[in-house]
Amino acid sequence: MQKNTAIQFSNVDVEIEGKTLLENITLHLYQGELSYLLGNTGTGKSSLLRTISLDLPVKKGQLFVNGVAIHQLEKDEIPYLKRQLGIVNQHTILLPNLSILQNLMLVLAAIGWKDEPKKIERVQQTLKLFELEQIEEKGPQQLTQVERIKVHLARAVLNNPTILLLDGILDSIDEASQDDIMRLVEQYKNINKVTVLLATAHYQLTNRYSPDRIIVCKDKQIIEL
Repeated sequence: MQKNTAIQFSNVDVEIEGKTLLENITLHLYQGELSYLLGNTGTGKSSLLRTISLDLPVKKGQLFVNGVAIHQLEKDEIPYLKRQLGIVNQHTILLPNLSILQNLMLVLAAIGWKDEPKKIERVQQTLKLFELEQIEEKGPQQLTQVERIKVHLARAVLNNPTILLLDGILDSIDEASQDDIMRLVEQYKNINKVTVLLATAHYQLTNRYSPDRIIVCKDKQIIEL
């Protein structure tokens, strides 16, 4: 059966602040796959994800996300495509003066949801997916580190994205917590057929969880294992 392409790089250079981190990237990621993006700090993993999420421009080559030519996209079209993406990275924050329920409802309000009962229902449904039913009235400061990661994941999937971009979510937790998070990510991926690209500096994760493919950032190149 032919796979649908979710993300396609063709001869793309990944740059940040005028510095080229990755050169001449050609890569195909397919719908419903889980892929690891491995590499040491500074090798361009986060910048590659930021290019996919439209936070960094494509100055050379071609990038297609869900069939949309990102390299040709007008600025006013960017917000609509970003809604198809679920993103968790080091910049993901929760407002400390709001409960978890309120934080997630605020996300839905920002993307146009107006019906309050439907917003509450969607947030509660999503929290349940990540086994967080008991924390909706807590504040962010009351969460454990693992609960916070799960909330960020729940926040990222509120709008039913087709692509999940996860940057370093496993890098600062122990193995048991990594197992817990990966179980939920894989469960969500399998049920919803989303494409997941998970960036990490922990190469040993590949020995414990089996992705569809492994991609390594090294010496400004992308190497697929």
